[in-house]
Amino acid sequence: MALARALTGRLLLVLLLAGGCTGGAPNTAMPSDDPVPVVTSPPAEPAPAPEPSLAQESFTLGGVTLVASAAAVAVAVLDDGTVAVDLTLSSDSPTATVAVEGPGALEAASDDTLLVLDDAGAPTAAAAPPVAGPADGEPATVRMRIPAPAHAELELIAPGDRPSSGSLRLVLADRALESAAWGEREGGRSLAVVPTPWARGAGAAGLDLLWSELVATAPDADNQSMHDQLRCHALGAPDKTRWNLEPWRPDVGLVSVLAAACNP
Repeated sequence: MALARALTGRLLLVLLLAGGCTGGAPNTAMPSDDPVPVVTSPPAEPAPAPEPSLAQESFTLGGVTLVASAAAVAVAVLDDGTVAVDLTLSSDSPTATVAVEGPGALEAASDDTLLVLDDAGAPTAAAAPPVAGPADGEPATVRMRIPAPAHAELELIAPGDRPSSGSLRLVLADRALESAAWGEREGGRSLAVVPTPWARGAGAAGLDLLWSELVATAPDADNQSMHDQLRCHALGAPDKTRWNLEPWRPDVGLVSVLAAACNP
């Protein structure tokens, strides 16, 4: 009996020791001095600013539909049949656009006039030099560029070559020739050309439209001398009632035609 009690006591001692080694006792380890990492979410990206809404107006000239876009747009048909497009540019929308909708293309001349081409590449309409209103209370000019064949962009440029807000007007037409009649003058055949009032101040693009209409009306006028005489009148005598062009005059180049007062 004494031996049994001794064995039982030893067994209990072993069980108690085993329980202390397997997690029954509390954890007395010292806390670590390392900082606990803090997990934070990345800051939210700011929402992109909304694109400014643009006004749009469409109109058709010479069979080509054009769309004008700007902060504000107004299109009106004037008494002479030309189309006036008034464009307002703002600080939020400092660029206006004129684009071809459908077949056709645009070309810009060196004097910032705009030629409209049909789907065959022939001139069918044009815009005279744009007229700029004051930009932020200062005189302004218009800068035009064509980043794509059917898309023109216009900006108002204030002193210091900086884009500015303000207004500008384009006047477009699809007719530049009032009449053309053959006759005899100064010992030879002569073509009396009467441009429309718009064409007399429509710049290079208007002259291209006028020449296209002229050779379609009077195919015998299609030579370089006649073309230079037409350009000479447009540059030097735009207000003359009739522009008399003679096919028999020599082809001496535009500079010589200008020096000869359009009659080389």
